[in-house]
Amino acid sequence: MGKLVFRAIPILLLILTATAALADKLPGGVWWKDQAIARRLQLSPQEAQQLDRLYADSRRRMIGLKNDVEREQRAYQRLMEGKNLDEAAVNRQVQQLEKARSQLANERSYFMLEVRKILGHQRFQELKAIYQKSR
Repeated sequence: MGKLVFRAIPILLLILTATAALADKLPGGVWWKDQAIARRLQLSPQEAQQLDRLYADSRRRMIGLKNDVEREQRAYQRLMEGKNLDEAAVNRQVQQLEKARSQLANERSYFMLEVRKILGHQRFQELKAIYQKSR
């Protein structure tokens, strides 16, 4: 494999690890529909609607992005398993796969950023505390 692949892997892992670390600190799904959490965070009906819209839009995008990652992963596997190895094609495919993974990580980060903007600092910290306590 080319040097590019080996240089890109640590960067990709760093991006994915940072996004996963933040995501692990917050509950998934529609936590704002849990009455106890909504009450504790003092969510307004307007904020709950904002979270609903954000979640629906982000989920739609993430489904497409996850499909992109899977498609690029399959293409990479086909190249690696082929009888004749085309190193240039593998390197190009690795770049495509990394791009797809990066877009998915960016969408996850965007969702978390928007949640943080809706909740503000204090309630965002409270949400993290709720989740960590429930784990």
